[in-house]
Amino acid sequence: MAHAAAALSLTDAECAALPSVEEEIRAFIDGETNGEPLLHALYDYVLDEPIPARLLETLLR
Repeated sequence: MAHAAAALSLTDAECAALPSVEEEIRAFIDGETNGEPLLHALYDYVLDEPIPARLLETLLR
């Protein structure tokens, strides 16, 4: 899976400064974070996907 930074159009230096997914997992397991950065790293790309019409219709009822 591509790193979430690729979607942000960051430079190589900026990408290198970001924690890796592995580092985010370790920080979560060690109790250093609440897991929010990890979830963003893994799933932010989904936020750009359109909501299917039938689901949107159901949610708007």
